[in-house]
Amino acid sequence: MQWDASGKAKPRTVMTSHCDGETWGLDIATLENGESRVITSGDDNRILCYNPKTHEALAEGVCWDKPAKKSKKKGGYKGGASSMSSQPAENQSRCVAYNPQKSQLAVANNVGIVTIRDIDWAAVDAREAGSLDNVKKTLFKEVKKAEWIECMSFNPDGTQLAVGSHDNVIYQVSTKTYKNPTKLTGHSSFITALDWSQDGEWIRSVCGAYELLFFNNKKRNPSGASKTVETVWTDQTCKFGWNVQGIFPGGCDGSHINSVAMNGNQKLLASGDDYGLVCLYRNPLLEGHDSGKYRGHSEHVTSVKFSADNKYLWSTGGQD
Repeated sequence: MQWDASGKAKPRTVMTSHCDGETWGLDIATLENGESRVITSGDDNRILCYNPKTHEALAEGVCWDKPAKKSKKKGGYKGGASSMSSQPAENQSRCVAYNPQKSQLAVANNVGIVTIRDIDWAAVDAREAGSLDNVKKTLFKEVKKAEWIECMSFNPDGTQLAVGSHDNVIYQVSTKTYKNPTKLTGHSSFITALDWSQDGEWIRSVCGAYELLFFNNKKRNPSGASKTVETVWTDQTCKFGWNVQGIFPGGCDGSHINSVAMNGNQKLLASGDDYGLVCLYRNPLLEGHDSGKYRGHSEHVTSVKFSADNKYLWSTGGQD
């Protein structure tokens, strides 16, 4: 905090960050004036929105404001992602997604519930309290055996939301009503990443069993790999595929790479790994290609995202 020596001005927050457990949720909102806002979520029941130019947190919200359904057990709360957080799984979040078409923010918690929030950017920039907490819809409360959500994304025109859950299912739902989600099944393990095609016709996804699957018309297409050779994708968060075949360092398994991203002009790829490195590659990334390696995090790098103007790359660290 910064205080005015005269005592006439209100205290000003200079720096704030996540503080309990890990930080995984990351997305970039591009405003109408071209400026970016960085949105993060963590295991500490906090959603933060940063102005990257001033390096300040403009707004703060909560992931879940209701009391936990389960009491605290020995060694921590039961359920959800593995975490050192003192918060229950309901109050932890490892995934956020922004829909620029409707100025809506999707926030997933670690028991499989997604809340949709209307964002008033004038209120956020004015630092109004609660400007990230305007919950419009609460999704998947009816899904039995819900598990935590690691990835989700809106399609390019903002009409569909795809949510990848640790129950091995991708849920696709219309943003008009946010009702009656379609279950996209076929994976044999938890969903770790998913991408939309630029025309909104295809979804590709990977899971904990290292499967790369393709879906269109709300069902799995076994021939997706061959039918999407010419398809243009909005991002490359999936860490398996022809153009990311060289992303794994020698001697490591697929779990060492936590996040992958592609910039808007599709010339660059980035990854965040368990070694605390942010790596930058040319696209496509074939076997044996080297990277630029950037160290700054003191722990594993959980998420990476490019800005819409391709000038910046943002990253989050797990426990630093």
